Amino acid sequence: MSALAELHRARVMRVHTFGWLMRSRRLARDYERQTETAEAMVLWSMTMVMSRRLAKRRR
Repeated sequence: MSALAELHRARVMRVHTFGWLMRSRRLARDYERQTETAEAMVLWSMTMVMSRRLAKRRR
């Protein structure tokens, strides 16, 4: 795979990840005052995304 194709693939994954994160309402706006709280919300959101994916595969 060429370097340009690899760069494009990384960009697509990054855009998709941010899209999945923005589906969480609290992450769509900057509500959190502390960095730790905002980081916890990102981890919670990605946990929800991954658990939904795992649940779909088991059906």
